Amino acid sequence: MCKCNGKCNVKKEFRNSCRGCRLRRCFEAGMRREDAKNSTNSSSPSEVTHFENCQTPNSSSHIPLPISYQTKIVPYTSIEQQYPTLARLTDGFKKFQDAQKTVIIAQNSEIMLTNSKVKLIKKSLLDRLHHACVPLTYLMINDYFDLSQLLNFEQKHQLLKSFAMKIWFLINHYQTVKLFPNLDDTRQSIGSIYVIDYTNANHMHYFLCELKKPEEIFDLIKNIFTNARELTNKFIVQEFTVIEFAALAYIIFLIECEKFHEAEQQINDKKELVFKEIYAYYISKFGHEKGGIKFSNFFGLLHETMVKIELITN
Repeated sequence: MCKCNGKCNVKKEFRNSCRGCRLRRCFEAGMRREDAKNSTNSSSPSEVTHFENCQTPNSSSHIPLPISYQTKIVPYTSIEQQYPTLARLTDGFKKFQDAQKTVIIAQNSEIMLTNSKVKLIKKSLLDRLHHACVPLTYLMINDYFDLSQLLNFEQKHQLLKSFAMKIWFLINHYQTVKLFPNLDDTRQSIGSIYVIDYTNANHMHYFLCELKKPEEIFDLIKNIFTNARELTNKFIVQEFTVIEFAALAYIIFLIECEKFHEAEQQINDKKELVFKEIYAYYISKFGHEKGGIKFSNFFGLLHETMVKIELITN
């Protein structure tokens, strides 16, 4: 029986959160009851799991390493009830992405009139679009990253300088995972509607064509895109969804907040909360063994993402 009165979200990311609502949706879509006679919604006993000393090689000093979690799995609750922090962050991440696309189209509306499937972009336009989307980052921090209530306006302004580029970086990776999931693909999504293939000389020359001496940084820019695609492929292998990308964005935001020492305890509390929820989410969705491995891999990708971001932004 559904504990949310039949109102669970059973879209792709949350399709396993409530079997009752999922079965009801199947019947509404035309499935016959006799086709499902061998399927039951038998409830499984609550499980208590204990996870200790999850540490990956080369993990960042920002990340609290030994964490003991006691996770009670409740299989028939909505994502909002079972993982409220992840649900809030995912909602904010999606809304930021939608708003970003709207701003980008508004800034260059004529691009939507072209028939080309591959929309190329020049670096100068990319820079303008990034600056135009900075206010969206501020709104996301204010509305969805609750720690922002502890920061004053000046501190938030300092965060924007560094975090705006990092959230843009993560959005690009998320969109690339969705659009180009083949590991052999060399295309990268940039700015929601634009694409660049770093192995295509025409793409690269167009991207750099307005610079005075593009040949001097051609290899550097190509190397940046190559590294970005390598990281995207790791997200693809680990089957990262919007939930993990949203959690990653929040943790990176918390790491950025560490420069404000007066909020140190609150930062640590928020980190532990999101780590507990992402761990419980993995265990509930994949089981103890695979879920534990995916949680460990999440730490590894967090560290690698931080390293790649620092290389690009510096």
